Amino acid sequence: MRRGKGCAPGSIGWTQAGKSHYATLPSERVLTIRSYEDVSAIASCRETLFSLLSSSSQLQNTIHTAPKETRAIEVECLLSSSALARKHGALQDALASATYLADLVPDCAKVGMTVEATAQYEAAKVLWDQGEQTTSIGILQQLDVDLESKHKDSAVRRSSLLAMLVSLIFVY
Repeated sequence: MRRGKGCAPGSIGWTQAGKSHYATLPSERVLTIRSYEDVSAIASCRETLFSLLSSSSQLQNTIHTAPKETRAIEVECLLSSSALARKHGALQDALASATYLADLVPDCAKVGMTVEATAQYEAAKVLWDQGEQTTSIGILQQLDVDLESKHKDSAVRRSSLLAMLVSLIFVY
């Protein structure tokens, strides 16, 4: 289980976020008002919460949710956190979220989720932002090959992947 930073008892509660959709990031308005540190603390707590829920069948039973649902929200949280960190230039945080997502691939497969391609795609985006263009392009090219053969039901669409590859190669 991943432990989030800034998630001490009594820190920011989840009631307000739970009123709408508890897996979404704060609104753009909040992101412009708050500093990255504030928003990343919320995102980190959210990651920790859903990591805990995903790993505990007793808690899942208590809140009447399925393992696949909690795992899906955990994946959403990690993708949102990575995107937020990349947007704010916190590339180490983005890499940590992308790496943890890659570590969750086997756990997601146990509940019937295929997230390997999504994890690789996110890692490639983070690596590109870190200046690792060659590595990023290599991952995307391999992902293209994999999408044709084994990841047909992936959330990553081949057309999007190819469009990104073309734009990245022209930028590079």
